[in-house]
Amino acid sequence: MNFANAYHPGGGYKSGACAQEECLCRQSTLYESISSPKASRMYKYNFKFGTAFDSDYMLLSHVVDVFRNIDLEFIPKPYTTAVMTIPAPNLFDRAYGQSKEALDSVMKKRLRQYLYCAARFGYRTITLGAWGCGAFGHDARNVAGYFKELIVEEKTWKLFDKIIFAVYGRGNSEYNYRIFKEILGECEGSKVYTE
Repeated sequence: MNFANAYHPGGGYKSGACAQEECLCRQSTLYESISSPKASRMYKYNFKFGTAFDSDYMLLSHVVDVFRNIDLEFIPKPYTTAVMTIPAPNLFDRAYGQSKEALDSVMKKRLRQYLYCAARFGYRTITLGAWGCGAFGHDARNVAGYFKELIVEEKTWKLFDKIIFAVYGRGNSEYNYRIFKEILGECEGSKVYTE
């Protein structure tokens, strides 16, 4: 899951920013996929038709080659994965001041679309995270709650063999890790690992 910028492929990747999307672009071929002419439709659509919450447009990159680790060192055995690019509403920009009810509805709709799209294309293991909880200003308690509602209460976990939450837990992100662990770590069948 790429926590995407709705208007610029890779967000601030080219200018040296280092949020989740930018890191994914530095570690893999994701940027080549999301900056392609075909993918540019999403960004153009958001510029032209996006609301305060942007749009529900998503991109699915079926073949993304990962060749660097988190420290940007080349890895001995590169691998291929799929990545879904899904922008969260930016609470510091267009979504600022919108009602919690409207925001909750949009966030759950997009996450539900993500889960069903991944299942439809046969992906049995998915990696999720603190979507929108960094540069876009969402509270981890709300986002973890959306995931719990959709995966546990709506039972979409049955669509997958494994669901991984990769939540960074250092510095400013320690809160996100703690909250995700609190809300999702106690669910039946869950295991919490730290690295």
